[in-house]
Amino acid sequence: MAPRGVVLSDQPTDDSQDQQAEITPASFPTQPTHAARATLAGPAAEDAELISWVRVASAAAEDKLGQRTDAFYVGEILGITDWFVVTSGRNNRQVRAIVDGVEEALAKAGGPKPNRIEGKDTLSWVLMDYGFLVVHVFTDEARDHYDLERLWRDVPRLDLIA
Repeated sequence: MAPRGVVLSDQPTDDSQDQQAEITPASFPTQPTHAARATLAGPAAEDAELISWVRVASAAAEDKLGQRTDAFYVGEILGITDWFVVTSGRNNRQVRAIVDGVEEALAKAGGPKPNRIEGKDTLSWVLMDYGFLVVHVFTDEARDHYDLERLWRDVPRLDLIA
């Protein structure tokens, strides 16, 4: 497994030297997590695009009054997705508005459509699966119960203010 902040690439590495990288938004992995070997590399165009969709989804959640919206990179640990966006609404009605807002904003910006959306029947935890990105929209109570931020506290966060 590559150290945090190390980019996955098909390029060979010199295994005799340990590679360390500071965790900053600029050092987030720039290629999909399924690449072969770990190397330090510069930003790739496709990563900038993925991060832009993460930002669009986060901003849309905030626009619909999402609470405590957070985005973090889970790709090196999870392997089935690269990014999580986590947000919450005060009630089921607000959760529905956030989910609809995220889906609409990504579509309007020319972004991807969700592969699937789960939890729309109960609206306490809605999971929007975009492949590289999973958006979790909780009610406040469900978010406090599942506490994904605690589970993923050691992974890099995306600065959503920038």
